[in-house]
Amino acid sequence: MFKKITFFLFNKNNVSIIKKNKKNKIYIYNKNFYFLFILDNNTKYFLEKYAKYLIIFFLKNNLTAPILNAYLNKLFYSWNNYFFKKIKFSGKGYKIKKSKKKNIKLHFNRAHFTIFIFKKELLKKIRKTKCLIKGTNYNSLNNHINKIIYVRKLNLYTSKGLRLSRGIIFKKASKKGVSL
Repeated sequence: MFKKITFFLFNKNNVSIIKKNKKNKIYIYNKNFYFLFILDNNTKYFLEKYAKYLIIFFLKNNLTAPILNAYLNKLFYSWNNYFFKKIKFSGKGYKIKKSKKKNIKLHFNRAHFTIFIFKKELLKKIRKTKCLIKGTNYNSLNNHINKIIYVRKLNLYTSKGLRLSRGIIFKKASKKGVSL
């Protein structure tokens, strides 16, 4: 039984195939990046140039194909496009300040404010209580978002704090009103 990986090639990605010494080398490249596959005799491939996709068939069964397929498709997508996440917050006295550089200051009723410095991500303040962070690397974007949300997690009783936009909030009932 074989495993199959399908790559969707986007508009600015190009493909070159070189056959040499019973091995096939597949280059996927664009203006800034390149990726190289070296295939042996146990792997077959199918390239559709007009529909812009590449299928590689692995005859060995020890490969985790779905994980690799998702990772490489996100990688090729990120060469030309952005991923983005929105952060919302609520609470009295909570502020997010963006400076001229690529950093953000968080004031969340603490003695000290927290500063995050972004290297490759872009920050845009949409409203007073909403920010948009976008970047090309999906994994580093998720890591940064998780670190920012960890500064002031959402309180389940008052529903104040940081959260991702479009998240469902369930407010807990207060402990004072419960009688047994």
